[in-house]
Amino acid sequence: LEVTDASIISYQTGNITAVFDGQAHLPEITVAEPATGANIFYGSEEGSYPSQTPIGDFTHVGTTEVFFQISAPGYQTTEDSVSVTIEPKDLSDPDITISGIDPDGYSYTGNEITPAVALEYKGMALQETADYTLSYTDHIAAGTAQITITAVDGSDYTGSRTVSFTIHPSDFFSASITPSYGTYG
Repeated sequence: LEVTDASIISYQTGNITAVFDGQAHLPEITVAEPATGANIFYGSEEGSYPSQTPIGDFTHVGTTEVFFQISAPGYQTTEDSVSVTIEPKDLSDPDITISGIDPDGYSYTGNEITPAVALEYKGMALQETADYTLSYTDHIAAGTAQITITAVDGSDYTGSRTVSFTIHPSDFFSASITPSYGTYG
């Protein structure tokens, strides 16, 4: 009786680090040996490989550990893992567009002026309170007002961004005054 060792499967893979872009970043595993006939199965824990596709969240911020098993007839089964890390997108990135601010500015009213701001990234609308918060400064008196947009902890975004808008002085001379006559006394 002759005992021979099964051949060892040769493969390439590596950890993935990407910045959030709304797309899934799946781990890549390339089997070099055997050239054909290898099967890759995935799981969310070591020793359990129920799926032919990677299991986990490969789109949103965080790190997902992907466990996999490669098997092929005549080869020793191999198990390993790879991690996929998605880092948050910085709100200061110019790819994140801001709308809702009138480029011509606003007229002084004596009240707070708080333009309804909307943010978008690659066709995805960011959600206020879930993705970002807004804070306004110098937004009552005539002059330059600011909106600070700050990423919410735990969202797919990080950092902050400040944008300005103009509050124009009221046009005092266009106001009409209607005198009221009466008896005082």
